[in-house]
Amino acid sequence: NKKEIMTSKKFDIVSFGTTLLDKPKYGSNSKASDKITDTRYVRITDINEDGSLNDEIVSSEKFDKQYLLEENDLLIARSGNTVGKTFLYKNHFGKCIYAGYLVRYRINPQIANPDFIFFYSKTKPFKLWINSKQRVSGQPNINGQEYLSFPIPLPDIKTQEKILNKVIFLRKEIKDVK
Repeated sequence: NKKEIMTSKKFDIVSFGTTLLDKPKYGSNSKASDKITDTRYVRITDINEDGSLNDEIVSSEKFDKQYLLEENDLLIARSGNTVGKTFLYKNHFGKCIYAGYLVRYRINPQIANPDFIFFYSKTKPFKLWINSKQRVSGQPNINGQEYLSFPIPLPDIKTQEKILNKVIFLRKEIKDVK
């Protein structure tokens, strides 16, 4: 129910847009190329549900530095069956640019830990928000501006770190069981 998404007894609810350094940016409309360069082209289909990248590496036919990802850039899928799929870029992925059906967001680390926002994007309240907002006209979609309004229960940075440490510990425990 929508009311549950919007309330928190412990933390202030803020809109995602208030955590950002700048405006959302749509990705490149260049075609993927099998000719591998030093820059990976990240498409929706390359992003696994856990936020990792798959092994299918492609490059872009055209390189444009405005689409280069920087540490902690958050990508969110805006169209198709994967609306709301998220990816948090880390430098260890190597040099990457991102494709057009993804929107890039730069999170202000003074306000929100990018990993905290990323992990929140994997929660049921975020998925419910996606379901309530997406338009289904041909393909499901949510535009880059609409994502700015998604509500996040946001504790102070120190508390975000504590929560993150627990999440990271639990994810490692789950992986170790497999």
